[in-house]
Amino acid sequence: MQRTCISTIVVLFLGLCAAVSANAQVGPDVEDPWSSAREHYAAGEFQESIPYIVEAIQRDPLAGRYYISLARAHFQAGSFDLAVYYYQRYIDEFADTVDPDDDMYGAERAAAERDSANALRPNPEEAVMSPQAHADVRRSLLERLVVEPALTDSGGGIVATFRSLLRLGYAEPDLATLRQNVQEALLAEANRQVAANRPRLPQLSLEGWETQRERYRLSHRLIPDPPEAPRSTPSALLSRELLCEAQIQYLNQNFDSAADVFGRAIEADARLMPAYIGYINSIAAMDADPQQLDAAIRRFSATVDPRDPESAAVLDVYRAIHATRDG
Repeated sequence: MQRTCISTIVVLFLGLCAAVSANAQVGPDVEDPWSSAREHYAAGEFQESIPYIVEAIQRDPLAGRYYISLARAHFQAGSFDLAVYYYQRYIDEFADTVDPDDDMYGAERAAAERDSANALRPNPEEAVMSPQAHADVRRSLLERLVVEPALTDSGGGIVATFRSLLRLGYAEPDLATLRQNVQEALLAEANRQVAANRPRLPQLSLEGWETQRERYRLSHRLIPDPPEAPRSTPSALLSRELLCEAQIQYLNQNFDSAADVFGRAIEADARLMPAYIGYINSIAAMDADPQQLDAAIRRFSATVDPRDPESAAVLDVYRAIHATRDG
């Protein structure tokens, strides 16, 4: 199901600091934040280099050189508490993976620089901690991963909290694990929505429509590639791209366009049941001629395996809808 929507799927995700609050987040539009960071640093623009280093870490949380570079940038910018913190993070997490004789990234040099930064702190004996805002939002994210939905109609939930953490400038090795946890929560919510799906979507508030549209537009980017090969065929990929677009049209209540795109998804993959469901829903929502609805249902029934209770149950629902409309 590479880049798929799985019918009523969810998601998304990404992207102020107290001591780092002067650092505007550079965002995903920067093609190579590491190169930009090095340019600023070489020009003596140490404060300006920090958000680019943070962005590089957020894209690759397990690249050790970014952490010592972040420590050095804070050192040069005069943020000695943060410098000591990130030097220590580098030493604890990455220094043992570097050649001890490495003049740039070796543990001995990192420790010496850390000690120099620490000597410039007002209270060198006081333990350094991660920024409090980072710790608070991270704790909130972990709590919400247990009990809250991934994305609420009001725009909150796990995804919003994760985005807030990134905007704060969170730069830690565990970001890779946190991102994976968020993706798993999104997939779990997608599966719950699929299990609770109904033949017709409910009426939603304007905010609800916006939230649903975001889910459909972004979800297929976050679904990991499964191991099976058949899903990677061009026609299967095209059908799922079309399914996403059709669902967006349906959620915008452009039922005529939705029916057309759902139909094209069916042509690309005649076994894609969610496309048939959307196709029939769109025609029914258009108050089309009963014969057109009957043709759509017959088109769907031709693909239903009678041994598949889920498909058969969906087909029974549509036949009942059709019979009610005729009555």
